[in-house]
Amino acid sequence: MALRGFLLGIIHCMFTMSWARWYSVIRLLFFTPTQNFQTDAIVQHLVPQKSFPSPDTAYLNPLVAAFNDKIYDAILHDVFKGYFHGKCQDHETGIDPPGCPNPDCPVVCGTPGSIVHFYPHFRYLIFSTMANLHAELVKPKSRTYRQIEDLVKRDVAPDQLYRVRTSLQQILKSFKERLLVLCGGSPSGVTNRLPNCSWEEDMKAFILGFP
Repeated sequence: MALRGFLLGIIHCMFTMSWARWYSVIRLLFFTPTQNFQTDAIVQHLVPQKSFPSPDTAYLNPLVAAFNDKIYDAILHDVFKGYFHGKCQDHETGIDPPGCPNPDCPVVCGTPGSIVHFYPHFRYLIFSTMANLHAELVKPKSRTYRQIEDLVKRDVAPDQLYRVRTSLQQILKSFKERLLVLCGGSPSGVTNRLPNCSWEEDMKAFILGFP
């Protein structure tokens, strides 16, 4: 129960306290510019006349709402239940390795020290989860994609409607690539990758604040 409480506490804090600020920074510095790029591309390639009353950013409102609604569960599943979970004790001796649960645990498990030790991979999992969720939401048959497409079609000239689906899908697929560039590297999990999306010192201090 203590382990489960720690994991749920980390997830909860990601979107309520210190991590809410971290997530807001990502949204402000990286997601928002990437989404603005996509919105600009939609306007430029599909509705260049801009003879419509709604603001440009309204096109991606369904995506933003769906992303915010699902990211909590996605990170819980992919990062914690999928990787950083379980006990760290040696299966034969039942003894914790040196540094477990704090401050630096060289075994993959659900403790603060383990997340700190494997922080580059933790960072990669967060990035990957966000990018994969975005890709899932904009699949052509998804509800979110259809909502975006309907908004765009509303402002497209009738003789250009045939271009909407192909062009829109190409634009929305560019998210991960654009985010990767803004984060400054490749999401491989190797130390010092994604340097613009790391905040390693502050995040490690925050994580080690849990027992």
